Amino acid sequence: MTLYENRPKWYKYILGILMPLVMITVLSYVMHNREKIAELNPGKFDKGEGFSIFIDYGIPIMMAVSAFLMIAFTVQMIKNPSIFTISDEGFVYNPAGVSSGLILWSDIIEIRETDVIVKRGNKNTGTEKVFAVILKNPDQYIQQKSAALRPLLRLRLKMSNTPLILNIADLGKNPGDVIAILKKFVPIIPIG
Repeated sequence: MTLYENRPKWYKYILGILMPLVMITVLSYVMHNREKIAELNPGKFDKGEGFSIFIDYGIPIMMAVSAFLMIAFTVQMIKNPSIFTISDEGFVYNPAGVSSGLILWSDIIEIRETDVIVKRGNKNTGTEKVFAVILKNPDQYIQQKSAALRPLLRLRLKMSNTPLILNIADLGKNPGDVIAILKKFVPIIPIG
C-alpha cells in the first residue's frame, strides 16, 4: 500500500516543451530566409561558405536535438513519474528520471541528516540539508545500476558512506510529514 507519493506538477514540463518549440521555429525561419538575412547584414555573409555550411548542417542538427527534447519532455509530462514514493515495503526515489528502484526497509540501517556543499551561482557555495540512506549492502545496490552510473555511485559511497542521498526538496511541500512516515520504518539520525 502506498503511504505517500510526490509527483511533479505538469506545468513544470511546459517550459521544457515550449523552449524547444520556439527554438525550432526560429531555426526554421533562419533556414528558409537565408537570403533575406544575408541582405540585412551586407558584408557579414557575402563570402557565404561558413554561413551556408551552418544553414545546411548546423541548423538541422540543432532542430533535431530540439525536437528530441520536446518529445522527451512531452513523454515525461504524460508519464508524470513519482519523484518519491513510500510504501509498506520500502521507498522508491526517482529524481530526474533515474530511479533508485525499490529500497526495502530491511535493507536500510538508518537515514542520516547531513549537510552537503552546493554551488549557487558562479562563485557562491553553501550547504544544503540532505538525507544519506545508509544501506546494509551498498555494493549490491550499485551493481543493480547501469554501467554509466556505477562510477558515480562508488564515488558517492566513498565520500558519504552511501550511494543514495535524498534531497529534502524532493520530499514535497511538507517534508516534516514525510520524515514522520519514514521514522515509522527506520531510525533517522539528525545532524549533531
